[in-house]
Order: sequence, then structure tokens, then C-alpha cells
Amino acid sequence: MRLSFIGYGKTTKAIAKVLGGKQIFFDDKVKESFEDENKNIIYPSNRFNPNESDIEILTPSIPPHHPILKVAKNPISEYDLFLAEPTLTKTEGSPLEKLFVKDVKTVWISGTNGKIPQSNVSSYFKSRGAVSGGNIGIPLPELKP
Repeated sequence: MRLSFIGYGKTTKAIAKVLGGKQIFFDDKVKESFEDENKNIIYPSNRFNPNESDIEILTPSIPPHHPILKVAKNPISEYDLFLAEPTLTKTEGSPLEKLFVKDVKTVWISGTNGKIPQSNVSSYFKSRGAVSGGNIGIPLPELKP
């Protein structure tokens, strides 16, 4: 299975790290390809080839009109990845299975404005054993529910 990470963000980097590094990223801010400390290769977005990717994992900052989304075959948000059934994402038996959240109640806060204040309000639930994470907290794959 060939993964493409769209957006070199906090959570997508953490997902790649859990998978052992050596992943492929595409990011709008990158002008020249480079390799990071985890042996991930980061390319400019215009180098994305949908014929070389089976699943595209998107960072939340990717807008719905992004050019990669027009040609991607199986785009999935990082949030959806954590709640996906392995058969739905064609990942049954793959290393991605270790990322799935099972038997945990979740609340997801996403959008352009208001995530941090809403997350701070939600922190009340931390006193009751809840954890928070994502782009403003602990990266999702590093959470221990």
C-alpha cells in the first residue's frame, strides 16, 4: 500500500513516525524536496502523482478546492483515519491498523476558527479522564486513551 501524506503538519508527521518513517509527503510550502530526520521525503505539492498513491492522508489545513484533491484517488482526513475500519481504508493487516481508535468515545473539533477556545472549554472534561490532542495539543497518534 502506497501512502501519500498531503501537508507536512504536526499530526501527519506523527503518523509517519508511528509507521517507522520513510513516508512520502507533499506540501505547498516546500519548494525543493528534502529528507527529514525520520527518513521521510517531502516534495512540493506539484510533484504529486495520483498513479503512485493508494491512500492520501490529509492534514486539516488542506482546503477542499486543493489541486491534489481533484486528482487524488482515496483521500482521507487524519481524523477519519483514526476512526476508520481497516476494511474501509483498505488497511486490514497493514501497519496503519495500530493507529485506529477502538472502544473510545471521541469528540472532534475541526474548522478554521474557534478550535482553540472550544478545546479550552472542553478541557473541563480532562478532570474526568478525557485527553485532548491534534494540531493544538498532543498529535493524535501519540495520545494514549
